[in-house]
Amino acid sequence: MRNSETAHRLLLVWPERAWGANHLGDETMKTMRLIFGCAVLAAMTQSSLLAAGSNRIDKLAPDLRESMSLSHDQRVIVTYVPGLDESGVQALVSKSGRSSRRLSGSTLLGSSLSRREIEALETDARVLSISPDRKVVATMDIAVPTIGADRLEHYLGYSGKGVTVAVIDSGLTPNAAVTPSRILASVDFTGTSRNTD
Repeated sequence: MRNSETAHRLLLVWPERAWGANHLGDETMKTMRLIFGCAVLAAMTQSSLLAAGSNRIDKLAPDLRESMSLSHDQRVIVTYVPGLDESGVQALVSKSGRSSRRLSGSTLLGSSLSRREIEALETDARVLSISPDRKVVATMDIAVPTIGADRLEHYLGYSGKGVTVAVIDSGLTPNAAVTPSRILASVDFTGTSRNTD
């Protein structure tokens, strides 16, 4: 049964059953039907509006929406739907600006776009989200307290001074934090004898 039929049947039956037609006059019954009908209609309209609003997905990150300007391009990362074939990806790349590049092994494009280009991509069904290409910085400010290493020195007096640490990793590139003089040995387990990192 459709919603309108259900509402119509409720309007015809409910007030009479609830209070009995004998106790109320015809004008009162008509008024009650009108009020009840308006309430049912309002509830149905409200629920359909809420359902329509909940299906809308905001594809733009809030900080991107706030920072968009007509005067300058914005570095963004565009996430597209998984399973998009190569022609679809190429169409997105060509649509998403002059300097777009596909990030290998992912469903991401890095690009520099104008506000109009971002808004055009936001309406594309193949696009899941668009976010600013934020600078990512690795910091140790939370790592030490997270693993409790700060408590070792505080409670036990261990500072790590004079301790040699072995790191097994896919590569270590000397930099300002780990100078070449701090790397005591390097072993290549792959057998390629490359010493590039």
